[in-house]
Amino acid sequence: MKILDFGLARPIDDGLRGTTTRLTQAGTAAGTPGYMAPEQLSGGTVDPRADVFAFGVLAAEMATGEHPFGSDPAEMIRRMTSLMSAGPVMRSGAWSAPDVQQIALRCLRAAPEERFASGIEVAAALRAATGTGFGTVVEPSLWWWQFHQAAIAVSIVAMPAIA
Repeated sequence: MKILDFGLARPIDDGLRGTTTRLTQAGTAAGTPGYMAPEQLSGGTVDPRADVFAFGVLAAEMATGEHPFGSDPAEMIRRMTSLMSAGPVMRSGAWSAPDVQQIALRCLRAAPEERFASGIEVAAALRAATGTGFGTVVEPSLWWWQFHQAAIAVSIVAMPAIA
């Protein structure tokens, strides 16, 4: 998984509070609704565990081929907000990665304190569950990454000449 959108990123260090500008108001929810934690949907206080929830949504989506709360936006939001009171109401699908299922389900718990505290804990759980060193870089992958970056750089430099 690669995180590409940091539009709502903010420092969590209280020492920086006076030097940063908030782009949202207290009590408002900002983000992509299908990936927001229940506390975020309700405009509550969020912390890194809201990102853990979003990871759980993505992991479930990748392992089952469908969004865990359905594809209809209105139904999706209803199911996600009902997590706060009624418990899990996720759609069930066949998991192509059973090692990831329990981890993703823990990430999707309604109560933030029941989720992993951070992405570091999620990564450690994934490594332990697969027993394969999941998430570690091996030499062939490193070579491919370096080749990929060089090829992209050459392409970008060549574009103006071709145009």
